[in-house]
Amino acid sequence: MTPNADQLLNRSFDEVVAHAADQAEADDRLRYDLIGARKQSGLTQSQVAEIVGVTQPTVAAFEHHENDPRLSTLRRYAVAVGVTITHDVEPFDSDGWVRHTSTVEVGFVPTSTSAASFNDAKGDPTSFATDAADSNRTDFALAA
Repeated sequence: MTPNADQLLNRSFDEVVAHAADQAEADDRLRYDLIGARKQSGLTQSQVAEIVGVTQPTVAAFEHHENDPRLSTLRRYAVAVGVTITHDVEPFDSDGWVRHTSTVEVGFVPTSTSAASFNDAKGDPTSFATDAADSNRTDFALAA
């Protein structure tokens, strides 16, 4: 059950901090799971960069523990490494606080790591990067 406005407004500072810390930990687990999927698939950072249409240092920056990527960037990375991200919103605990969880599900991992396998019919090697999301709104595009 989702908490009502009074419950949310009457939380203690410690409850809010604990909830925020839990959410940050879940975000870190999601990113670590994505990095683990890349490594398990055998893809290098350079190969992921080629698929996404960025440089290897951009992928390395994404994988850095202090990075706070946008959701669109997480999705692009997931597609590149052949996994799917799923999200759930559920009660946080018995008091009804909301917890958001994300998981990584292994999906199809392409046998070819070339960006060409993601090209459109025109053979444009940047099509995956531009079609995956508006390049003006993604961490990968901004860092490239």
